[in-house]
Amino acid sequence: MLPRRLQPVLDRWVAGELTESEFLKETDWRTVWGFDPAFYLPILQFARLHRLPVVALNVERPLISRTARNGWAAIPEADREGVGNPAAPTETYRNRLTETLAAHDRSESQAAAPPMPPIASSRRKASGTARWRRRSPRPAGPPAAPSSASWGRAIPSTAMASRT
Repeated sequence: MLPRRLQPVLDRWVAGELTESEFLKETDWRTVWGFDPAFYLPILQFARLHRLPVVALNVERPLISRTARNGWAAIPEADREGVGNPAAPTETYRNRLTETLAAHDRSESQAAAPPMPPIASSRRKASGTARWRRRSPRPAGPPAAPSSASWGRAIPSTAMASRT
């Protein structure tokens, strides 16, 4: 969630040297990440309580934008913030990804789903998540999708291969 340059702030948080508000201010949370901190503070507090390291793995937003616009191959190695080329996906990974994407096919899911009653729509609008979305420049939380842990492993082998 945070870029690598903010690792020292994460380290100070885990060490108990920062208050919650200092942490959010020093990470420039709303600009850098933008999601409601209430979604992430419980896990960050757990890490702090148990002195577990939290690692800043993201890259800066301009690199993300350049990659989306031009593709990874167009980014010079010196501008990649230490990120190498991804490992080739395994056949198992490709099959699982195809399965997951098929489950999100809107035309099938919308045709099969009954129409949402107006009351459910009103409840969603009245929820805290809806209120946060109005203030936030980005969606209130990460999209719902199966995690790699639900696939029987915590870190996919393709991610581990690129760490060598």
